[in-house]
Amino acid sequence: MALAVLKNADGYEDVAARVKPSAEAAWDIPSSSLVELVEEWVECEYGKLRGFIKGKNLPSASSSSPGDLLEVRDSYAGNTETCMRRHCEQDASKGNVVCFVPNGAKAVKLVERWVECRWRGHKNFVKARHVQPAPAGTTLESDDALPAAKSRGAGPPGKARGSASSLEPPAKKAKTGEAKPKRLPCKYGAGCYQKNPVHRAKFSHPGDPDFKTGEPAEPAPDIMP
Repeated sequence: MALAVLKNADGYEDVAARVKPSAEAAWDIPSSSLVELVEEWVECEYGKLRGFIKGKNLPSASSSSPGDLLEVRDSYAGNTETCMRRHCEQDASKGNVVCFVPNGAKAVKLVERWVECRWRGHKNFVKARHVQPAPAGTTLESDDALPAAKSRGAGPPGKARGSASSLEPPAKKAKTGEAKPKRLPCKYGAGCYQKNPVHRAKFSHPGDPDFKTGEPAEPAPDIMP
């Protein structure tokens, strides 16, 4: 994967990272940190519809600002339209497809540009304006001396890169076995269908060390978007 450097475009010391663009910022990554680039996504509007299109299918996106109308040109030769997704995922199944936008000038309105990347092994999303190309010859080892990120949720900031206590997104920190606040058991128990990591971190389930029957359960279903 290509490497990039995070640099807060507004002059702050950290860059806010999210588990997905629609989520609140989960933790702050120090400026000058190195990340591995996965994909660039553009949040945009097509008529009354709103979703995400891969940046490679919007050739003028990188030089445009929110509110600008963008040309759609699918990167695959012969394709006359490109996919707009509900979530920034490779999944092109019916459940994640908003619509297919025909190629053409001024086809969609730019809302925000996002970069999907990996920082110290963990996937996250940051706003594209905070991402810069890494200097030639840069390696991930160059990032080891930088401080860990500051968590905005459950889970303390990490330590050295690659250690068992290195920074993890809040939902994953609960799995390391470190001391953490007691969680209520999920009211659905073994029948819980939730896959959202925030729900899994907030409520205990059968198999978790802190799951106990007979305790007060969560008051209502924790349905996450």
